[in-house]
Amino acid sequence: MIYKTLEYLIIILLISVYGANAQVVLFPLQTNPTLEKYFEQYGSNIKSNTSISDTLVLPFFDDFSKDAVYPDLSNWLDDQVFINQSFGDNPPSLGVATFDALNFAGELHSNASTTAFLSDSLTSKPINLANHTDKNPISISTSLLYYYNSYSGNYYSADSLIYILNSSYHNCNTEPTTYSVDMVIYYDSIGYVTNVSDLLYTYDSFSGTYTHIDKYLHFNYTPADSIYLSFYYQPQISGGYEPVTDDSLVLEFKTPTTSWEHIWAKPGEDNKPFEQVLIPITDSSFFVNGFQFRFKNYCKLHIYPSPGYASNIAFWNIDYVKLDKNRNYTDTAHDDITFVNTLDTILKNFKSVPWNHYKSVVDYQYGKLKFTFRNLSDTLKIATKKYSVKNKTNNSYVFFNRSLGSENIEAFSDSIFNKTDTSKYFPATLSDKADFEIIISLTNS
Repeated sequence: MIYKTLEYLIIILLISVYGANAQVVLFPLQTNPTLEKYFEQYGSNIKSNTSISDTLVLPFFDDFSKDAVYPDLSNWLDDQVFINQSFGDNPPSLGVATFDALNFAGELHSNASTTAFLSDSLTSKPINLANHTDKNPISISTSLLYYYNSYSGNYYSADSLIYILNSSYHNCNTEPTTYSVDMVIYYDSIGYVTNVSDLLYTYDSFSGTYTHIDKYLHFNYTPADSIYLSFYYQPQISGGYEPVTDDSLVLEFKTPTTSWEHIWAKPGEDNKPFEQVLIPITDSSFFVNGFQFRFKNYCKLHIYPSPGYASNIAFWNIDYVKLDKNRNYTDTAHDDITFVNTLDTILKNFKSVPWNHYKSVVDYQYGKLKFTFRNLSDTLKIATKKYSVKNKTNNSYVFFNRSLGSENIEAFSDSIFNKTDTSKYFPATLSDKADFEIIISLTNS
């Protein structure tokens, strides 16, 4: 089961208007107001993840769905790309990482130029591709278990072992069940029971040997583990301009003992839908502890018909980055249901209403909940939807996990939820100010 939430957010359109000689011309901004505002408020507390002491294990995954403007520091080392829910055009999931010509403060990079320059980077934390630990999948009858007592040096058969089921004890031999390493097994010594779950063995009657049951098994990664890195990317060109091949998106790999190695790249392209890329990791030199990958973009500033005005016109969005084992080149489906866009306004006929007007005009209070969600898997899913309304002024819930029903959603398809709710989302208060948050939750099975 996968659980996701969608919060009501405001989308800011990053376009400026330049006027001269009684004409109006639209130019892309040289700055990002969202990042500028965030940096102004929290700049002294913003830090890149310079510590690389903690190494990640597979699977690595990020769909950029968190409500943030910078990359998640639990996955990434740097903060140059813009995490947002508005730049992506029909992304596989709500939230993308956008590469442009701007730095983490929302201003042009200091090396920005009308010739190609390295702009943003998104670098993974080190990942352990040397070895991995998996839970032991053993599944045998409890009647085949043995307990070894190191003090006596004796092995005790299942007759002396018990497990608990439905609050009662059961003998492993006379009342056998299927054993897994998650079970708790006890040794019964004349009414005194001891947890011996870590001291269990199996016995091979042919060789006459006992083998300890390890709860976890350790393996080295090899090309046979079929490790793939996948992601979705989307090029965007603003203002109707032609794409520039110098505006490229690049993927690189490295290890602790090597420099960055070029793996994949795309030159500037016209606007197009998100496309998924799958890259197998087959070079054994990458199967080390400390493997990293990074995306970066090159861009060049475009000169506009305005003296001294230049900005980049090319953007790249990436989404749904996944690195895992046991994959193949056809592994394009994902066991996930995602939100595709932000929640539409729930105020009837308006985007915003003065609080006093909202309280006094009942008709304003009956709007719609409208959002789109998508099944990324290749099988039918059951989507269960709930919503909550939180009064952030007093930190209390008006509604909590109110049901919006369940529905079937076909493989690789979208569903639009659009419903009018006559229960007031924002009940009137005596206060002259109110701050509410709407949270939509989505689970699939």
